[in-house]
Amino acid sequence: MAVKPNDELIDAFFKKVGSSLEEVKGATKLVWREKKLNDDDCKVIAWLVSIGALANLTELNLGRNQIGNEGMQVFSTAISSG
Repeated sequence: MAVKPNDELIDAFFKKVGSSLEEVKGATKLVWREKKLNDDDCKVIAWLVSIGALANLTELNLGRNQIGNEGMQVFSTAISSG
């Protein structure tokens, strides 16, 4: 299970994507393209995967953000584990 990020990172993430935990739970498609997401935001996404908040997701668009190797590694580990 991914480590829960601190509340500041979680709040900043949801502000960037213009959503809330309640809104992403149960979503099948999320378009977070061009939201200026970074490696820290991927830690939040990995945590969301690990707690089952994205269990119904079939499509996730993360294009045109500032996610580096570290963020994608955290994200891919969460997906392969969960």
